[in-house]
Amino acid sequence: LLDALPPAVRELPRRQAWSDRAPDYADAVAASGLAGRRALDLGRAVRERSRRVDLGPVVPTHGDFHEGQLTVVRAGDGWRPSGLLDVDTVGPGHRVDDVACLVAHAIALGPAGHATATRWEQQARGVVDVSALAVRTAGVLLSLAAGAVHEPTVAMGTEALLDAAETRLQA
Repeated sequence: LLDALPPAVRELPRRQAWSDRAPDYADAVAASGLAGRRALDLGRAVRERSRRVDLGPVVPTHGDFHEGQLTVVRAGDGWRPSGLLDVDTVGPGHRVDDVACLVAHAIALGPAGHATATRWEQQARGVVDVSALAVRTAGVLLSLAAGAVHEPTVAMGTEALLDAAETRLQA
């Protein structure tokens, strides 16, 4: 589906990827009083490491790609993605950021999403740089941690999301 985005998407205004705003999300977590130093260190690490990895070429991207943005159709014994929702975020970017967003949202489901996140990370190895995927996934997890500060119904709380981000940065 991402490969089917038209080339003209690269001509749209560019938006910052979730990971590009990692220091802002770290500030939001720190302001809540939860894991302030830890969040700030993570935000800084995502920013610095993002400068040292191969993000890949600029391509048409969704910008907020995760399982909730997909439509699916029945295909044999399972389901197949068939379309994208919320395309107001499309624009030029790096494929690794769309993949990182997808993986991070699966991780954020907690134990229910672990196997899926692992499978998607393994499948992404042939598509994006593994080191870039790890750091950009950490950045998206930090954004989700900032959201979890105010949304107690999420599967993983702020601390667990920070744990997951640190795990990605250690990879």
